[in-house]
Amino acid sequence: TLSADELTTSARRRQTEPPKLIHLVRGDLDWIVMKALEKDRTRRYETASGLAGDVQRHLDNEPVVARPPSSLYRFQKSVQRNKLAFGAATAVALALVIGLAVSTAMFFKGEAEKKRAQAAAAKSEQVAQFLKDMLNGVGPSSALGRDTAMLREILDKTVERVGKDLKAQPGVEAELRSTIGEVYFALGQYEQAETMHRAALALRTRLLGDEHPDTATTLNALGIALDYQRRGPEAESILRKALGMRRKLLGNEHADVATSLHNLGHALAYQQKSTEAEDLYREALAMRRKLLGNENLDVAETLVQWGSTLRVLSRFAEAELLYQEALTLLRKLLGNEHPAVAHALDNWAISRHYQGNFAEAESMYRQVLAMRTKLMGNEHPLVASTRNNLITVLERQGKVGEAEELIDGLLKQTSDNKSEKAKLLTLRGGRRASSGRWTEAAADFSKAAELAPDSEGDAFGAAIVMLKAGRHDEYRRVCHRYLQRASSKREFLNMDISSKVSLLLPVDGQDFQHACELADFAATGLGSNWLVRLGKSLADYRRQRFDSANDWAGRNISDESVSPRHKAGAYFMQALILAQSQQMESARRAFESGDALIKPAQNVPTGGFADSWRDLAIAELLGAEARSRLEGQTDAVPRVTK
Repeated sequence: TLSADELTTSARRRQTEPPKLIHLVRGDLDWIVMKALEKDRTRRYETASGLAGDVQRHLDNEPVVARPPSSLYRFQKSVQRNKLAFGAATAVALALVIGLAVSTAMFFKGEAEKKRAQAAAAKSEQVAQFLKDMLNGVGPSSALGRDTAMLREILDKTVERVGKDLKAQPGVEAELRSTIGEVYFALGQYEQAETMHRAALALRTRLLGDEHPDTATTLNALGIALDYQRRGPEAESILRKALGMRRKLLGNEHADVATSLHNLGHALAYQQKSTEAEDLYREALAMRRKLLGNENLDVAETLVQWGSTLRVLSRFAEAELLYQEALTLLRKLLGNEHPAVAHALDNWAISRHYQGNFAEAESMYRQVLAMRTKLMGNEHPLVASTRNNLITVLERQGKVGEAEELIDGLLKQTSDNKSEKAKLLTLRGGRRASSGRWTEAAADFSKAAELAPDSEGDAFGAAIVMLKAGRHDEYRRVCHRYLQRASSKREFLNMDISSKVSLLLPVDGQDFQHACELADFAATGLGSNWLVRLGKSLADYRRQRFDSANDWAGRNISDESVSPRHKAGAYFMQALILAQSQQMESARRAFESGDALIKPAQNVPTGGFADSWRDLAIAELLGAEARSRLEGQTDAVPRVTK
């Protein structure tokens, strides 16, 4: 409460303030006093009650009469009367404003991060595409004699980075892994190709699902990698799945469906399912001609593979017509030097070889070897295959010295490459074994094992050579390593071969059980293969399951497609089984049947295809054991124990 003197002093002070500030600094009481002291009576309060009412309105936070009723002033009074409500509203509004500001900031930050992520993804995709283009451009078909070791090293280092650098971009990673797998395959590194395709398949299945064209493509590539590792049943299963998926997604007439038909045919042909393989090749070729035209590389590819199936069926004239058509087409499209041209010419050479036209086969093999060495490098499996075939036809023509000179020259050229030198020593060891020089052959195989102890090499041949040379301790070591490797890979044919060579001598211990288990497992997948039947018969004989052993041996004897020397081994098995059952007369007749088949084969140079020296040596070893048994030597061969 102000006294009259204080009100008067305040009023006089207010009258001296600048006009522009008066509305900003005056309060309600100032206005009330000013109105009460107005000189003009008409502008004063009419009564004391009017003054008192204005003061009360001030105390009640209501607009006073003395003050101009501006909108801002009325709003201020309203706020003063409703402090709690306006305070809450202000808090809410402030929260909304702050939230909006934060959200806006976060939005712009998120957009910035999104743009950075998109930029990084685009950069990764560009890098991946660059690598893909680079890898596709420097494959063996483009290497033209350059050292592919550097390419393999680049691939290995790229693989190390892919999993780390592209972990957040599985789609890009899958694409790049698939490309790397294809290049590994082209280099003949089929196990590495399998690893890449399996990783790409897992990524694509997770991203795209089990039924998507890209998933089917990767599945198909994986099946091919397995097929070239001679894992026929596994490859067949995967390739059938890829074919079914493509038919469902793409229809019955599509280029990818034709590719799947072709690849499945290849897997079946390897498993000697030639009739079914031929049907698939015929369908694939018709589809490719219809969709792609006659002058197409895929058409040429199917012509070659169908020809190979006809060759196995001994339909040589039909096969060579297909080879000729394919080779003409490939040379027109690719020129005279290309891996595909070499592949077609190689198959034609094999056909000539099978028919005994060794001079023509030799000429063709030399062309293929020169082309493949130039385009693929010395370490490619196809180069080694062609080299082996050339050496074989040289021996078949009595050019044994020339064959060894070829190998010796290659050994001198690869003195610094232990892996390649080991392969050549193994090759020379096989050539020496084919002419019965077992001691020299054993020395080559031993040296190869020293140079490349981690390489599987020709363990099949090494075991037989050591046994024929009388080096039983080394035979045992080779068999033990081979058993372990065959089991880890789960390859039917390797399982059978490892079990067979490991059981050529009676053996005790863990390796014996292991070898028998592998023989059983192989028989479930490749029971139609003569080699598998012989291995199963041998395993059952060693376990004294004589009825089963006799049945498996009998299957080879009754099969008209089995060659004479392979039948000889089956007859020797029957002789052993019958002798064990004390049916000595029947055992002698079985032995004589086998001996009659094997003697002509012993006078023919070996090293070829169906009649390799390994097969002949197995039959000879079984024959030696059967002869000893018939002569009453119950322990004719030393027991090999683990």
